[in-house]
Amino acid sequence: VPRQNVTIEKIVTGNFGDRTKEFSFTVTCDQAMEEGTGYTLTNGGKTASFTLSHEDQVVLKGIPEGAVLTIWEENREEYSVTVSADGRVLKNGRYTVTDAPNQHITVTNHRDVIIDTGIVLDSLPYILLLSAAAVGAVTLRGRRRRGER
Repeated sequence: VPRQNVTIEKIVTGNFGDRTKEFSFTVTCDQAMEEGTGYTLTNGGKTASFTLSHEDQVVLKGIPEGAVLTIWEENREEYSVTVSADGRVLKNGRYTVTDAPNQHITVTNHRDVIIDTGIVLDSLPYILLLSAAAVGAVTLRGRRRRGER
């Protein structure tokens, strides 16, 4: 059975995404993988463990065609996580190895936070009413000074 290499890349997006943080990964395979750099194999070569930061990647080596990988990110709190390959989202992080020469899986963590600017638009109607009352008071005072009624 031919064996393939699969690249897993990490991308962090969003206005509150921490691009310096290392995220821990566990990849399980239903068949044994080969030793490589950047990851540790356990469970008879069926489980790979590694960490990745923004734009880091690891290449898992010697995975048999037809093998099923399951990618799991350990510390993913406060992020929405998407695992994709070939432009499609992988359901439950499961990927079947094909005969393609360059297989690439991207794990994207996205975190956006609404930033408090101090401007609360909920009070806008009250500000407008107060402004109208102030304009009315200034106009009335100006008429009284000129002797108008």
